[in-house]
Amino acid sequence: MADQNAIEKLKKTLLEAKEFSVVWSAFFDLSEHPLFMRKSKMVKHRAMEQIIGEICRSILNKENADVGRLIILRYANTEFYHGLLATEGIAGNFMYFEGVDTGMMVLNRAGGGECLFTRFHLVPVSGPDSYLAPSQGRDVHSVH
Repeated sequence: MADQNAIEKLKKTLLEAKEFSVVWSAFFDLSEHPLFMRKSKMVKHRAMEQIIGEICRSILNKENADVGRLIILRYANTEFYHGLLATEGIAGNFMYFEGVDTGMMVLNRAGGGECLFTRFHLVPVSGPDSYLAPSQGRDVHSVH
């Protein structure tokens, strides 16, 4: 059953995991519960749209990479967002915990079996829609 305890456990896993695939396994286990998807509602989140686009451009190392399809879902009335995206013909998923300004994204290149993982941390710079995406730091992109 998807409940607040399960969401908190996922957040802890996201913040502490050394292997990014462990986080996604925990997320997909959670998302298999019908109640989880029923409680997840599509939302507009302008800042998240911009952030996802910047992260895609960074992961793919393509300045003009475009996120052609983005679905942002919010679980119940929590700080947890998740969703689907497509960029440059590549499908992906993301999750983000607003309260700790931390999220994770995975892009899956069809055919090659390659997955591009990244964990991201948002840092306010000068305004509500500003953020800093460091080129190096605690986390780096992981290709599996």
